[in-house]
Amino acid sequence: MLAHINDNNNLKPESNSVTPIYYPKKLRVPRSELTEIDPTAVGGEILEGDVRIFIRLDYVNDNIIGGIFESTKGKARVVFPFTEHATFLRGRVRITDVATCTEQLLTSGDSYIIEQGTTVIWETITPTAQKSFLNITTL
Repeated sequence: MLAHINDNNNLKPESNSVTPIYYPKKLRVPRSELTEIDPTAVGGEILEGDVRIFIRLDYVNDNIIGGIFESTKGKARVVFPFTEHATFLRGRVRITDVATCTEQLLTSGDSYIIEQGTTVIWETITPTAQKSFLNITTL
């Protein structure tokens, strides 16, 4: 199910279809299929560079959303506003957990689960990085 962001920065599904969505290995979603959003919408504060964020929402159901996310090169401090499972499709990202100071380098095929409320330093090392994601927000 594709979705878009309306003028009030709310996510709205484009249809109520429930067909399976598959993300093949090394998928490259063209920028023309993505929508730019403000990094603060995903809990981000830019630390270095001109970080830009683009998304495509393929699934929206109450507090669960899924789709494609792309970030450009740079570094941001992110407080995750949701619990997220993600798998990288392309690019390289270094994620540092602020609480433990542990860092992980992620590239195509790597996945993570980050709990809502976790603070990380997100550094996109390559010009862009894309991931597929599924987010769950608890109030």
